[in-house]
Amino acid sequence: MNFSNKIENYQVLNILINKIKGVVKKMGVSRDQIMKMLSKQLGISATTTTFGEVVKTKAEKVGDKVYLTFVRDFDKGIDEKYTYRDMHVLSNKLANGLLKLGIKQRDGISILQINSPEYLFVLFAAFKMGCYCVLVNTGLKGSGTK
Repeated sequence: MNFSNKIENYQVLNILINKIKGVVKKMGVSRDQIMKMLSKQLGISATTTTFGEVVKTKAEKVGDKVYLTFVRDFDKGIDEKYTYRDMHVLSNKLANGLLKLGIKQRDGISILQINSPEYLFVLFAAFKMGCYCVLVNTGLKGSGTK
């Protein structure tokens, strides 16, 4: 499993730990030991606590490594590549713009967006700000969009 293509944050580690709780008890391995093993595999510190810190750490460690390749137009062979540094910088810019618009921590942000890198930029920005996202299905029509 290639963890470098996953959104890496402390919450993911906690979810993984909770999912394998029964196995951990049977194996006699502590939660902290599992946390350290997962952190090592993901290449982040076990003390990293926020999504923003994780993204920043990855940008500092492997900033030029490609995080995302998005095929904008398959027929024309148009694709875009975004590095870890790009994801960090672009999501920071978006987060600062959202702050200027009055969005604050614990606010919800609705996203009605087709599959694109911009979708991830909004998610990253929201998570860095401490906001949550409400993902709206682009296939909704009529009363489903109210």
